[in-house]
Amino acid sequence: MYSVVMVDDHREISQLLGIVLRHPALDLHVAEDGFEGLRLIRQVQPDLVMLDVMMPGMSGWEVYDAVRADPALGETPIIILTVVPEQAGRRHRFTDSARDLYVTKPFDTLILRREIERMLGGVSLWR
Repeated sequence: MYSVVMVDDHREISQLLGIVLRHPALDLHVAEDGFEGLRLIRQVQPDLVMLDVMMPGMSGWEVYDAVRADPALGETPIIILTVVPEQAGRRHRFTDSARDLYVTKPFDTLILRREIERMLGGVSLWR
């Protein structure tokens, strides 16, 4: 069983991803803001985190930085899902990274599933 924490303040996106990611081997946890998301990430210690960038209160970047700074969570794979084009200052963290991925909305669900499988260690969930 793999655990995934998804943090997105748009309920429609969370519901869509819940459908796209539905699989008996995935335990999906959803948070609607950065503070709740970070709390949930620390509690669950998931195999994968999916973050929106633009959220009220605590942004996805702030959650990302907090996860990377936490010794217990620092190696957790993170997918940034956002409508915001990639920021040049952050690009170096995502280029050729095995643990970080930057995906802009709208996204191709089949490609996203393949990337999730890769980030979970090459498992075959949806094939």
